[in-house]
Parts: sequence; C-alpha cells; structure tokens
Amino acid sequence: MDEFYETVIPDTLSDDGKSIRRQAFAGLLWRKQFYHYVVQQWIEGDETMPLPPDERKNGRNHQWPHLFNRVIKQDRPV
Repeated sequence: MDEFYETVIPDTLSDDGKSIRRQAFAGLLWRKQFYHYVVQQWIEGDETMPLPPDERKNGRNHQWPHLFNRVIKQDRPV
C-alpha cells in the first residue's frame, strides 16, 4: 500500500501532513465500492487468463453483451 500513497502524496509535505493525507485517502477508499461488470468480457474471459468454460457463452446474462457497468458506490448513505 505504501507504493500507492507514494504516488499521491507529495514528498514536500511534513510527516504530519503526509499522515493526515494518508488517513484522508484511506477514509475515502474505505467508504467506496467499485462495481465493474462487463458482460462481453465475462463471456470471453480475460486474455491473460485461461479461457472460461464454453457453458458461459450460453449462461447467465449471455443475452446482454452490451451491458457495461462501471460504478463507484458508497457503502452507506452520507
């Protein structure tokens, strides 16, 4: 996780400033959920992984190849 914070927190901040910024980012990340579901990719599989089973081509949601969900949602109301 340190690698992530090093990319988003400037070196010019004091140690206290870095700590505060890190806690703020952690709070934002903790309260959000990322939902990503692309039916066409699910059917075809990830090119870096083994091919999915053939049943998937006629399985759940196969008639929805146009569905592309990419949503950041809160885990609870603000």
